Amino acid sequence: MLNAIASVPIEKLPPSSYNRFMFIDTHAHLTFPEFEPDLEQVIDRAKKAGVEKIINIGCDLKSCSGVLELSAKYGFMYSALGMHPYETKLVDETLMSKFFEQAQADKKQGKKIVAIGEIGLDYFKAQTSHEEQVRAFKLQLELAKNLDLPVIIHARDSEIDVLQILQDFKGLRFVFHCYTGNVDFAKQIWERGGMTSFTGISTYPKAQNVRDTIFAAPIDRIMIETDCPFLAPQAFRGQRNEPAFVVEVAKEIQKIKGLDMSTLEVQLQKNSEEFFGI
Repeated sequence: MLNAIASVPIEKLPPSSYNRFMFIDTHAHLTFPEFEPDLEQVIDRAKKAGVEKIINIGCDLKSCSGVLELSAKYGFMYSALGMHPYETKLVDETLMSKFFEQAQADKKQGKKIVAIGEIGLDYFKAQTSHEEQVRAFKLQLELAKNLDLPVIIHARDSEIDVLQILQDFKGLRFVFHCYTGNVDFAKQIWERGGMTSFTGISTYPKAQNVRDTIFAAPIDRIMIETDCPFLAPQAFRGQRNEPAFVVEVAKEIQKIKGLDMSTLEVQLQKNSEEFFGI
């Protein structure tokens, strides 16, 4: 249950020794109800932990509206508009036209809409048919192509189909968010110019496959995210996740790849800023 995710005590924040480094949380859901009681404190903790930018992700009609409100209110926040596979029945030409108009208007006002997402296919839990999901996915990919925006991919038990569909959209920048697959499939993503983004799952004892993927990943093909309020890193397992904890993901990647933090910081910044155009 989402409401069972507890907030994290202030005294358990990431070590202050990492505050001198700056990171981007490339996938957050700060519009979710878990953040309603203390959003300002969450934002303050993120800043103190060294999070300089946050990209809030739309996944349904309510959150798509909410992410735009947050990016308008906070200068360091950006938005992605998209309909999750759970919401595919609402995806039609009318909604795509609305998103297109919003993104076009946004370009004239400072370009805070930086991606289409999260979109994709979920063959594990979504109640809609595969055909319906594919239809909605392609409509949103076409939208991204028309807007020249990257896409944030949700793929669960559907990775092969997702990658095959992406083949029809050459030149479209894409990231498999919250990547938990194996190295072999990740190599196919990288070979096609895609990115893989990693969460607190990388810190879980049983997630060796994720750490193996991070070890094998070209340094210019990775990004970091929280996917908050879900998937808190191991040090905060069972708690509500929040953007401040993206630092824990960076620390895990640093350890796996044997890089000094300043080198990793610069590369992650470059990857994210070039991908999203920010």
